[in-house]
Amino acid sequence: MKKRSILFRLAALWLALVCFAPGALAEAVTEETQYVITDGPSANRELAFGSVCILNGCRTIDGYVPLGGSDRRLDSAQAAIAFERSTGTLVYAYNPDTRLSPGGLTKMVTALLAIEYCDLQDVVTVSSRNISRLPGGTQNVNLKEAEQLTVNDLIHCLIMQGANDAAIALAEHIAGNQEAFVSMMNGRVRQMGCTNTNFTNVHGLDSGQNVTTARDMARIFIEATRNETFRNLIAETSYTVPATNRSDARSFESQNYLVDSKNIQKFYDTRVTGGMQSASTNSGASLVCTAEYRNMDMIFVVMGCTRQLYDNGWQVKVYGNFEEAQSLINFVFNTYKSNRILYNGQALKQFSVSGGESNVVAEPHLDLDSVLPSDAQMSNLIMEYTDKGLTAPINKGDLVATVEVWYRNTCLHEAELYAMSDVRATSNSGMQVLGGADRRDAESRLSRIVLIVCVSILAAVGGYLAINYILRVRRRAKTRRRRNKNRRRSD
Repeated sequence: MKKRSILFRLAALWLALVCFAPGALAEAVTEETQYVITDGPSANRELAFGSVCILNGCRTIDGYVPLGGSDRRLDSAQAAIAFERSTGTLVYAYNPDTRLSPGGLTKMVTALLAIEYCDLQDVVTVSSRNISRLPGGTQNVNLKEAEQLTVNDLIHCLIMQGANDAAIALAEHIAGNQEAFVSMMNGRVRQMGCTNTNFTNVHGLDSGQNVTTARDMARIFIEATRNETFRNLIAETSYTVPATNRSDARSFESQNYLVDSKNIQKFYDTRVTGGMQSASTNSGASLVCTAEYRNMDMIFVVMGCTRQLYDNGWQVKVYGNFEEAQSLINFVFNTYKSNRILYNGQALKQFSVSGGESNVVAEPHLDLDSVLPSDAQMSNLIMEYTDKGLTAPINKGDLVATVEVWYRNTCLHEAELYAMSDVRATSNSGMQVLGGADRRDAESRLSRIVLIVCVSILAAVGGYLAINYILRVRRRAKTRRRRNKNRRRSD
């Protein structure tokens, strides 16, 4: 009886497998195809070409997914940006769109407009009307009423010394009054794409409505450094304003210790090619600079850093902006490098062509570089191709596909791909060749169906053999009982 019970259970198990195996197997296959990618392209495939590397990547200053992430790396900076401009790679960003006071960095826009609207040798006559209203102790070069200086002299005072009186003198010379000049400043930064910036004065003295972001400040600095005069200005370490009609000569040195080694040697960095700093009690210490190393042309922005003083109340213990900028510069240059990831004419991939005599080989028509981690290899890059389904004939140079280049969860670049040669139509026009994703989907469905059918057949055969075995055992047992009964009768 025990043996018979076991056999009946085996038969029931096989029958259940026959009934449920297809559904269970289908579920298993479905789960496998829904694998979530944790180190590669995003699942969102609805974005238009050209926007993936921005919204899901680090391309341009607008990139949403910086290559080096957005976690806090600095001790006190409220916001920071590291942007490589030759490749357009956003390397690092922390709170890039948080609105903060720009402080004295406002003067960059004042200087840029002065350079764009004036001849550097234009003579400016200083008015005391607004200079006299500057709060006591603010940064200035003691301009006097009716004093005459050139625009070149004033913008040096503005950038190298952060002189608020020079900012007012330039604004009134260009626009007639500060209010009109502030309107010009806001219009100019709107042209740069700065949607989170609003200036309320020409010098940056603390005002609740005078706001910008690290991303907008990077945009402003990128635009300003395209101007050769501005670029040379922020690289200078010393300057002398000649004697004027109201003052003796004024000599001063740059307050950007990253480019000037005379005052504080520990911050001097030969990789830094220019910059500007500011510091105030309310807005904190901020800095923007350019730096070049390992084929990278970097823009660095740190904003809202904490400046610490000794107990005497005037001697600086921790500058904040210089330490934070130095830390960010070292992190980027020690961790990343610039690499070419696509070559003009590079044979990237073959695509099937419906009704064609052959596949088509696709190539980019441009060279693309990107910043990558120093230890990254080309094999670490993920290429995501998209074609719309190609039909013969195809001519050399036709657009046939696009490619997204990914590193981990960041899209580095996108590029259009073109046919490297002609593909003629076959004479058998009735033959249909599945292309690209369609063929892969069809093969996947066919494999799944074949697998399910094979398992179902095996289960059915196994069940049949088990039941047949049980029936044979029962017949043999019945025959033995009959023989035993007959034998007892004969005895």
